[in-house]
Amino acid sequence: MNEINLTGTIKNIRYSHSVNGCAFDQADLFVDDTQIINLKFKHHNLKYKDGDIVSLTGCVRSYSIPNASPRKSLIYVLTDFSPPAPDAEKVLLDGRICRTTELHTTQSGSYFYKFTIANNIIVNDTKFNSYIPCVAYGSMAKLLSEFPVSTFLETKGYIKSFITRDNALIHEYVITNFAEVTFVDI
Repeated sequence: MNEINLTGTIKNIRYSHSVNGCAFDQADLFVDDTQIINLKFKHHNLKYKDGDIVSLTGCVRSYSIPNASPRKSLIYVLTDFSPPAPDAEKVLLDGRICRTTELHTTQSGSYFYKFTIANNIIVNDTKFNSYIPCVAYGSMAKLLSEFPVSTFLETKGYIKSFITRDNALIHEYVITNFAEVTFVDI
């Protein structure tokens, strides 16, 4: 399971890359004044122009930045611009916990916990692995911190973007604000 529903204004439509002769474009989706989500899509799927408001369904994918130190994994949303389900602005994701940190406490006493979920996506009989950075807050953070690496989860949360500057503008995303987490014994 790997699905995201988003609504926002599409901007900065441009060529991204080609794979086996298939051209991909990319664009920025402005969800609000602070949330900018990187989209990638097949060139022929674009039905919109800069400034259009779009609602879409896609999947969360990750890629590593070559030669980055420390190693960075960035997130983008792969979409074919299918309309979203009625419960928009959510991320459904399943996979195994593959990397964790310690449970942290803020100065105000709130908990937060960073971890990574390994998620598999199958496209045309080919399996792709994505490593999705996540952050949980409050009681959910405390609960998740008790589970070991390799625990299988089904989650429902939201996507949040953070912008950092390391020689260039980089968009980093995490899945956060978990509304539901189910622990699956498989």
